[in-house]
Amino acid sequence: MRVARKIDNNGFYIEDVETNLTENTDEIIITDIITGYVKPKWNGVEWIEGATEEEITEWQEQQNESPIPPLDEIILGCVLEMSEIIYA
Repeated sequence: MRVARKIDNNGFYIEDVETNLTENTDEIIITDIITGYVKPKWNGVEWIEGATEEEITEWQEQQNESPIPPLDEIILGCVLEMSEIIYA
């Protein structure tokens, strides 16, 4: 068994699937996707970026809204907790 990519009728990636296939079909692509695509699309020969400029911009904005606080905030929080323990 190997991991392959399932695509829709327009060539857009849907999900990874396990298969015994050794060649691409109309729905299952065994060629690996190179990371970095926002919306991978199979053009019949290779994976390409299928996202529009608007979709890419939206994705980039979402990446900038990280729920992880900046490192300096984490360190400050730890220092404050430690000072409460030490001076309690």
